[in-house]
Amino acid sequence: MFFSTYARRDSDYLFHDGARPTVVLLVSTFSNKHGGAISESLGPEAIAGHLIGTFGTTIAIDHIDLQLDQSARAIAAKVARDRPSLVGISVKIGALDQLRNLMRLLLPLRYDEGTGPLLVLGGVVPTFATAALLEEFPQVIMVVREGENATAALVDY
Repeated sequence: MFFSTYARRDSDYLFHDGARPTVVLLVSTFSNKHGGAISESLGPEAIAGHLIGTFGTTIAIDHIDLQLDQSARAIAAKVARDRPSLVGISVKIGALDQLRNLMRLLLPLRYDEGTGPLLVLGGVVPTFATAALLEEFPQVIMVVREGENATAALVDY
């Protein structure tokens, strides 16, 4: 099944409800090992800006930074409520336990029609430990290196 944010007819595409933008949730992990300093999550913010620039009003993006809200259950509840098409998780060094907790809650989530969100991992850890993470989470898509164009392609897909 293909999803597209473009308002054009093509038999290969299933168009989402035009009254509802494509919803994307970006989640930034963090590590307690890096001390108490709060830093900006630049990768997800750059991706959000690129998606807004590419898709305009046909996309709705939310970004949750776990430095500020550490509740994986609240994120899972938000996903169940808001039904994003894509959940992108930026995995930082030292955040594997946080990722595993999120995945334990997100992988079994299903919407009314039986589908769930496309789960996408990016950031430092997926870029340098791609094979190990795919072995542990074969259901996800990995974005390595810069994620702006890859994530836009996934939204368009």
